[in-house]
Amino acid sequence: MNNKEKRLVAHLKKRGMTITTAESCTGGMIASDIISVDGASDVIKGAFVTYSDEMKVKELGVKARDIKKYSAVSSRVAYEMAMGAKAKTGANVALATTGYAGPTGELVGLVYIAVCVGSEIKVYRFKFKGGRQRIRRLAADTAMCLVIKEIGKR
Repeated sequence: MNNKEKRLVAHLKKRGMTITTAESCTGGMIASDIISVDGASDVIKGAFVTYSDEMKVKELGVKARDIKKYSAVSSRVAYEMAMGAKAKTGANVALATTGYAGPTGELVGLVYIAVCVGSEIKVYRFKFKGGRQRIRRLAADTAMCLVIKEIGKR
């Protein structure tokens, strides 16, 4: 456990907010990190690991045509993943990740992170370097920092 998830849980508690995650490339890492913090049950509503395109459509309501048009690793799909998770759980905050963790391909390290706080949503694009596990860890840590930053504005 690192300080990011502790800070995230503390920020959410202080503001009386709840969170949900919709993860693809991070495979539940963010939810696991949050749940590792004492008292996380006060703030986490649920989590989705939607690694396949089929599950993104079925569980989160991502439009299949958008996956086909933009690819599963796109700002549009990250946006829809976050919105779908928020709608399904009723959380105040939704966080979604989709990307290429590798190990091979020219797009390895490309990650989109969507952060939805209240009715505002922002999608960020990153190109992380390193091996598969490092990319996943960087994506998870960055996502939690982005949420902390966004809810800190409230």
